[in-house]
Amino acid sequence: MLNDPQFRNDDRVRYFSGEARGWLVAEDDFRLKGKTDDYFGVQREFFALGKKLVGALFHAGVPMLAGTDVGNPYCFPGFSLHDELALRVESGVSPLAALQSATRNPAQFMNATDKYGAVSPGKIADLVLLDADPLMDIHNTTRIAEVFLGGKEFDRAALNRMLETAASSAAATQRSADMGALKDLACEAGHAYAKRDVATLDRLTAEDYVQTDVRGGVLNRAQWLNFVRNRKSELMVDCDSVDVRFYGDAAVVTGGWTYTKIEEGKQTATSRSRWTSVWSKSGGSWKRHAFQNTYVNPNADQSAMTPILH
Repeated sequence: MLNDPQFRNDDRVRYFSGEARGWLVAEDDFRLKGKTDDYFGVQREFFALGKKLVGALFHAGVPMLAGTDVGNPYCFPGFSLHDELALRVESGVSPLAALQSATRNPAQFMNATDKYGAVSPGKIADLVLLDADPLMDIHNTTRIAEVFLGGKEFDRAALNRMLETAASSAAATQRSADMGALKDLACEAGHAYAKRDVATLDRLTAEDYVQTDVRGGVLNRAQWLNFVRNRKSELMVDCDSVDVRFYGDAAVVTGGWTYTKIEEGKQTATSRSRWTSVWSKSGGSWKRHAFQNTYVNPNADQSAMTPILH
């Protein structure tokens, strides 16, 4: 369930990127908006009933096919079949019947037993060679030694290289996506500050957020949001020169802002500044933890622009 932190820290996410990754980690999934622990409690009860039903169907002799609905959160293509077979056995299906639901039964259902569904001469040799007996433990389906597919053999070393390539490619793609997202979020935060958009700033800031200024002033999250809420002056912000450096799941984002203070519809003060912020990603969302502004043009009217320092 998606409110289980251990479930949401599945390492297999690293093989996916882009839109597929967004589906898998349920980023901004409209189906999950506003879901409470009570909701997930009910879902667990439904799931337990579903497992009982699967066991009852098996003992009643109902033929079954394996088929995982990928695209759902944390339902990883390829990997999910192994998860499903294990869940079938947990539900009361025998290991042999679980295996047949993914091998022999599909061949029968598709009227393709002349090509698939058994290991025998004349049939297509798409095979998985395991290091341990899945009839003894269904989880042994994941102990793959070799794969034979389309007339080619892939040993464990080759399979590992494929996984490493997938992880590296996904990481590079995700870094590029994260970089673009952080640049947009950093500028979004600046515009939200200018517009006194506390709701957006509340969404973007972490609980341990700290804002500092060059004079040594420090504001925690609640103090800073309250300051923005009560600020009287109107501002315009232009955001530029944004740079992102990653450190694991954290990032340091720097950039420049040009602030223009508006009073009675007229521009009364303009200042240029550089800023540094610290962000981290949790549950698929970036949050800002710290921020500091530093003026570039010391001759600016800083008395008029003092609120910006906070």
